[in-house]
Amino acid sequence: MTIFEYADSINQNITINYYNNNKCISFSASFSNVCEIKLDGLLQGASGTSLYCITDSVNCFIEEIRGKTIVFNAYSANRKEYIVPNSIELMRNGFI
Repeated sequence: MTIFEYADSINQNITINYYNNNKCISFSASFSNVCEIKLDGLLQGASGTSLYCITDSVNCFIEEIRGKTIVFNAYSANRKEYIVPNSIELMRNGFI
């Protein structure tokens, strides 16, 4: 399953942010809604970053969440938790 198929299955969008601070260009990838990783009872923000390359930022994000429990709306009545499959990837058979 690709990260995009997974995002569709949990009704989330993926956001890519572009940053240019005049010294370098960087990108970050994350779900559009605030997503946190549940680790040993604590919540940690989830995003992937990379200098110069969008696909590297998405791959970093995939590595960050792969096989973990992610939480949306952690401190509300609308809290949702999902376990991310270990098989999640950027592309399948060379296609996104």
